[in-house]
Amino acid sequence: MTVKDKLMIYIYRKMSQLENEKEEIKHQLRFQPMDSLDMYELMRNDIRINAWNEFVKELFEIVINCK
Repeated sequence: MTVKDKLMIYIYRKMSQLENEKEEIKHQLRFQPMDSLDMYELMRNDIRINAWNEFVKELFEIVINCK
């Protein structure tokens, strides 16, 4: 298994994990009562997930174009 294959597996797993976390956040926003502190925590987690998502997508493009 090459480094490229290992990176692709990492990217796939990370993207799946981020999707699951994003769905969890959406579920919490819809179905749980919350105060401003809870809302802040969810917003912070959402921003973290979006930042990681951007990083992983760029890493994926680099790995795909690598020869």
